[in-house]
Amino acid sequence: TEAALLWDHDLTPTTSLNSYVSLYRFSSPRFRPTSFPINSNFLGGEGDFRVGALGQSYFEGNKFEVQTALNTQISPGQTLSFGLNFTEDRNYQQESRGVAFLDRTIARSSAFLIDDISFSPQLKANLGLRYTYSTQFGVVATPAVGLRYSPSRLVSLRANWSQVFNAPSIADLFVAGGIFRPNPALRPETGITYDLGVDVTPQPNLAFRATYFNTYLDGAIGTFVFRNPDPADPNLFLQQQRNLDSRRASGIEFTGDWQVAEHLRVRAVWTNTDARNFGPVDSSDNTLFFYQYQDLNIPFNRVTLAVSYAERGVNATLLGRYSGGQRRGEDPFGVPARATLDLNVDVPLTPFLTLSASVFNLTDTSYEYTAGVPAPGTTFRVGGRFSLGQDAP
Repeated sequence: TEAALLWDHDLTPTTSLNSYVSLYRFSSPRFRPTSFPINSNFLGGEGDFRVGALGQSYFEGNKFEVQTALNTQISPGQTLSFGLNFTEDRNYQQESRGVAFLDRTIARSSAFLIDDISFSPQLKANLGLRYTYSTQFGVVATPAVGLRYSPSRLVSLRANWSQVFNAPSIADLFVAGGIFRPNPALRPETGITYDLGVDVTPQPNLAFRATYFNTYLDGAIGTFVFRNPDPADPNLFLQQQRNLDSRRASGIEFTGDWQVAEHLRVRAVWTNTDARNFGPVDSSDNTLFFYQYQDLNIPFNRVTLAVSYAERGVNATLLGRYSGGQRRGEDPFGVPARATLDLNVDVPLTPFLTLSASVFNLTDTSYEYTAGVPAPGTTFRVGGRFSLGQDAP
């Protein structure tokens, strides 16, 4: 179950208040009778068929978040935003076979400040700072800065830098069950990320972007698969989230946008990524520590091509994706390259209700999503979006 309430209010012509409240709840109540009355010649006639008890009868996870931000234009070239955020994660699971009782909560309170400054039509800057207190990990401050310089209408240069702090989820810290093992000693990921880029706009309807990006993470979180030390357990292998020594990812991305006609737009993106884990151990004994190998879940090359049509609230996008293949552990052949095609459509039925529909993998292509994991064939999803207020379509 997921619900959210968003509220935007203009206090003055230059000051606005943006707030939202969201609640997410996932639960799994399960019941299995241990005895089924049956009448089967195969089992010798009428009698009871007994099955084992469930490993866990009930668990649930909840996330509650509330945020408000005040945005004000303090001068013609400067806008200041100040906000407060509170997030609480709770996980509950009943005691059952092989699973201990758990009822844990982690809360995070943060204050953030964003300053958008326009020094001139050519030079703009963005400064940000977030101060976070976590009941699990204490206090941390994460700054960020961005800069854009446009010497002409044709060319713009940009740069962004930020500090990274990613806390592990409450499930990775404490939840156990089946093949999953908790890790209360799991540390947050910390690091630095930055990117440099150039934007070229030769025509009002044509634009190109080139970006170099680089991210370094200390204590990056990965999945560790290991042999079960308990010979009586039917699960031969277990898995647990653990911290790597470090992780570096860098690459380049080229983007092209072409407004073919008033309602027709084409976008093409090519991304080349080199993402590797580094550390003191170079071993193939488990799936986590493939140090100095390309990340098994990230292909070196990805291409996206999107053709979009929009008119009077109707939006349709044909989305093609190409993946250059991924590593498969030590296998030199790896996961083969693949190409897929999706279709996404939004149709307004009333001024307040919009129908959304998506068809994934239109060509029913068979491929591996990751090593050893087959992807589904053609699937679809249908939903609706209901809006109230002056901004409703």
